[in-house]
Amino acid sequence: MNTVQSPDCSVLNVFGVDVRILSESRDPADSHVVTRLDCAPGIGAPPHRHAEREAFYILSGEVTLTVDGSDRVLRAGDFLQVEPDTPHHFRNSGGDTARIINLSQPAGHGDFFRAAHALHASGRFTPENAVVVSREHGIEILRAPGT
Repeated sequence: MNTVQSPDCSVLNVFGVDVRILSESRDPADSHVVTRLDCAPGIGAPPHRHAEREAFYILSGEVTLTVDGSDRVLRAGDFLQVEPDTPHHFRNSGGDTARIINLSQPAGHGDFFRAAHALHASGRFTPENAVVVSREHGIEILRAPGT
């Protein structure tokens, strides 16, 4: 088993969402990445799709998760799984910070989160550059962030 647990849980800024990688494994028997996402009111992920299965468990706050065009309002204790290649996006639709546990299978999102954070930290973030970084990691952005 090759599970890597992040000892410091560094905060990565991914298009305005604070991401902490909690666990990551590339073991073929259990390939995954588990993250905690903290979203300020109005913040979230742009419409996108990817080959990974993704699950969201809401720890606190209110999140509107749109899956294949259908809005679902989730609150603390709610869980929703998004199947591979399904268009989806989310945003904090409440008045307080939303905290989400996110599971992606197989692994791969961790590399994307680190690359997106590096783009932000470099000062070169633009909607166009966000689309390029996403594409490089197998994520198709359906509407660029900030557009």
